[in-house]
Amino acid sequence: MKRFGERPRAAVAFYPRCDGAADYVSPSMILKGAKDEEASPALCVGLIEGAPVGSELPELILYRGAHHRFDDPNAPDAVVGGIYRAFNPKAAANAVTRIRAFFMKNL
Repeated sequence: MKRFGERPRAAVAFYPRCDGAADYVSPSMILKGAKDEEASPALCVGLIEGAPVGSELPELILYRGAHHRFDDPNAPDAVVGGIYRAFNPKAAANAVTRIRAFFMKNL
């Protein structure tokens, strides 16, 4: 958040790495494909599960069967740079619905 100057009131992130200490906005939401090979979902699960009680951490949404760039209708269904990327229309549609509800509730 330091690079933005102002802290947003709410935030949504698609497939962040979750691989270190982070300054999360609260409320926030993370959306990831459960089969994401580029940004490991296990790191985000570990972040959430390992957080101290009472921590304000992001809501984590994992889409079963979805890969990196699941929300991008222009993503090739192919291995790019050693990472499988594929659009998943069901996951993408659900993400849009969840994001709308999240922002309606929190902004």
